[in-house]
Amino acid sequence: IAIAACRLNSGGWPHVVVMTTSNSLLRIAEGPPTTLPTLISALTAKPPGLSRLQWADTLRTAFAENIPLVSPRELERFSELVRGARAANAQGQHAESERMLRQALDIQSKLLGEGNPAVADTLMDLALSMSNRGRKEEAEGLFARADLIVQKSPKDSDRARLLTYYGFHAANHGDFDAGLRAANNAVAAWRKQLATPKLNISAIGGAADDFDPDYLDRGELGLALNLLANMARNLEEISTANTAAAEALSIFNTTKGLPQWWRSDILLTLGKISSAQGRLSAAETYLNAALKERRIFQGDSPQTIQVLAALGAAYQREGMYTSAIITYREIFKIVRELGIPPSEAVTTEELIPFGLAITAYAKTLKDPQQIQGRYAEAFDAFQFVRPVNLDQTVNLAAARLASDNPDMQSLLDRLSQAQRIRDTTNTELAFESTLPDDQRSKIVEDRLITQKRQSEAAVKALESELAQKFPEYRALTHPRPLSLVALRERLAPEEGLMSFLIGRRQSFVTLITRAGIHIGHIKEG
Repeated sequence: IAIAACRLNSGGWPHVVVMTTSNSLLRIAEGPPTTLPTLISALTAKPPGLSRLQWADTLRTAFAENIPLVSPRELERFSELVRGARAANAQGQHAESERMLRQALDIQSKLLGEGNPAVADTLMDLALSMSNRGRKEEAEGLFARADLIVQKSPKDSDRARLLTYYGFHAANHGDFDAGLRAANNAVAAWRKQLATPKLNISAIGGAADDFDPDYLDRGELGLALNLLANMARNLEEISTANTAAAEALSIFNTTKGLPQWWRSDILLTLGKISSAQGRLSAAETYLNAALKERRIFQGDSPQTIQVLAALGAAYQREGMYTSAIITYREIFKIVRELGIPPSEAVTTEELIPFGLAITAYAKTLKDPQQIQGRYAEAFDAFQFVRPVNLDQTVNLAAARLASDNPDMQSLLDRLSQAQRIRDTTNTELAFESTLPDDQRSKIVEDRLITQKRQSEAAVKALESELAQKFPEYRALTHPRPLSLVALRERLAPEEGLMSFLIGRRQSFVTLITRAGIHIGHIKEG
């Protein structure tokens, strides 16, 4: 009997692989260290009758260190939290994603120790979640904690991954030069990682036909190349951007085992690059392909909105203002149907091209009522963006309301669980539907379809119950947009109200009086 000690890629949990041969047949069983006696019993007719202390010594020898004896239930709980956090993030439920990541981090830290390299991965996920929401200082504190761990890690891949995350963080806050440096360093680190010889473990287990031996590292290189392409595009280094994105797409087209939905990220980047080159037809091709793939895997979600916003921006760039406005109207329809705060679904930079299209199109109109109608449309859209500190204040107030009312908290917990089931089921169903015919299972698909319908009905019922029983909570977390008509009626004839939408390079000023509304373009950020 041979016992191989390893750690899972997800979570860094200790894992054992037991191997034995019988009549020239290799038999393999694997699982958490706590299942070692069961694994050996499953492979041999006469398992060793070891005491509990002797089994612990066997594990200590195999791992060359003391390891935490984590139960399968604890492992499943961690995996459930990570899956749920990713599904919530994809649906724009960032507060829920943060909550689950913090719970997963707490489990890891207690069982593996705060300095374990695996903890750095969860810290980085949490840090990037904070960065994506504009919480820069919190993100940098978490990245600093991850950096202290990663620099002591024996795995070069941990340092390469941290470089990629640094690049995303820099991009979130408009520092594209720093983002490009981090992306270049990440690409170099992943190329070095791929050049290091490795044992093809998957071939032993018979999975070589489904996964390339280095598929995870190649996928990480593809993501780093895509980041590099986006940073170069923002710095108007279009040739560099195109080369990096093309290599990234080649990796995702030729590497077996990578998540198929990652490919849409590359298509989105190529669409933006094509638009920057003035190649609208190519941009439409890439972006519509990305849109199709994202809708397959995620339905209408914040991820879908990213692609539609890029398509609307491409139309605006080419002076096709009507097409741009129609595309943005589709975005706004999705935002209203998502049931999450609009600021979690659309960003200021994504709204800037809509403002440009509206103001340019308004100049072509002669009817004052039509002009006012387009400006009113922009006024409604600009309200989607709220300051980060306002969202934080609302979240804190909502949490305080829930903590003071056990019945409300119980209902919110049930709603969160139903949403997690719905979102993870959607992802699993989308993945199942993309498998080749010989790998698809009607039994699995039917089960997922039924589970999807049940979870959607549960979410709808719980949201309705929450709105009926606790209308003040619903009003706080889902505020109604300000009516332009109501606002104008509150202004005296000599009064006016000004508001701003400030982007990185371009901005807009809105002037509202009792007589009407005007929106002006500012060529500064």
